[in-house]
Amino acid sequence: MALIQTSLIWVAYAVAVAILFVIASAFVYVYQKPRDRAAVVTTVCIFTTLSLLATVLLIPVDVALVSSTSRSSLGQKKDWATPEKVADIVYTLRIVYYTLYSLDAILCLLIIPFTYFWYEEYDEDAAEHGEQTAGQRFWGGSQVHHAFLVFVVIIFLIGFFVPVAKLAKGDKRLDLDYFKHLLAENRE
Repeated sequence: MALIQTSLIWVAYAVAVAILFVIASAFVYVYQKPRDRAAVVTTVCIFTTLSLLATVLLIPVDVALVSSTSRSSLGQKKDWATPEKVADIVYTLRIVYYTLYSLDAILCLLIIPFTYFWYEEYDEDAAEHGEQTAGQRFWGGSQVHHAFLVFVVIIFLIGFFVPVAKLAKGDKRLDLDYFKHLLAENRE
């Protein structure tokens, strides 16, 4: 019974993601200007929208899977919901969460900015006259993307060190306990 119930929840999630794919495709297609369409940009937009919506949609799946292990009328765990089975469900959810959040971070920090800079490098006149090659366009987009990545790393480093500066305002020595606590903290 447990396998059927959890499988049905995952199947419902897969069907919902498939429906979201159609919605994301229609959304991107409707809101793109017809003269500004590029296949790579459209694909990245659809995939990113789908990934972000699938991440948000995972929260009800999490609630449904965890609540399927207990009887709502009695508030007790079901007979099949042994600690090992519950741990397996939670482990699977953790893998899906980490995968989707990592994918979202890669898309938002690497893929989307590069796609934008690559698209902006296109010069219609130069391409028409054979003066702009795909390699030149890629190189131009990469240079701006690298500058963007440096900017993002600087912002992350500032965000990482500012709390330390606030804590050590009156202290003359550098205390790395903040970093130890930050790295050792388990937020499950």
